[in-house]
Amino acid sequence: MKVTIVGGGAYRVLGIMRSAMAVSNALHGGEINLYDLNVSRAEAMGRMFLKTPEQKASGCRITWGTSLEEALEGADAVGIILPAGPRKAALLS
Repeated sequence: MKVTIVGGGAYRVLGIMRSAMAVSNALHGGEINLYDLNVSRAEAMGRMFLKTPEQKASGCRITWGTSLEEALEGADAVGIILPAGPRKAALLS
């Protein structure tokens, strides 16, 4: 199963997906793709995922990139994380 998170650089994504990897075999051997307009945030979050025991146990691939089309390609589920507050503040953080 491939799960794509649009807004994948958001801090709350780590807790949400750690719980999903721990509870369900649905992600075993699957993929979590983190897409964010701020690629460095998505990469930082992806690197944190790679250090979690839940990821190691699930064998789930963690990917990130710059193309929304590639992130959505083949996705079985898509989650969207929207920032609260002004757009300018979200892009600066």
